[in-house]
Amino acid sequence: MTDRLFTFIIWFAVVLVTSVLCWMLGEVILKGLSHLSWSFLRDAPRQAGRAGGIAPILLSTGLILAVALSVALPFGLAVAVWLAEFSRHHQRTAYITRLSLDVLAGVLLHQ
Repeated sequence: MTDRLFTFIIWFAVVLVTSVLCWMLGEVILKGLSHLSWSFLRDAPRQAGRAGGIAPILLSTGLILAVALSVALPFGLAVAVWLAEFSRHHQRTAYITRLSLDVLAGVLLHQ
């Protein structure tokens, strides 16, 4: 009985959060799509951001993404190769690294 109650509560929360997200996304798309234009995407902001476009903002976001990926991808691949090929399973450093990755992924470590 308790298991079914908690399952119902979790599914209710999932449906509620998903509904609110879809509602908010729908509002943004329906009301914002009419204001989206090519000049808005390619022009610079004017009047302290109250007019103009978002081109420099899009460019800086792309540059930040490129820098973050250029640092994270090689480091992540190196850690994955080290864990898979070179570390011993019972090695303390490998254990701490695996535990940290499991915590970051939100997965419990089962032994």
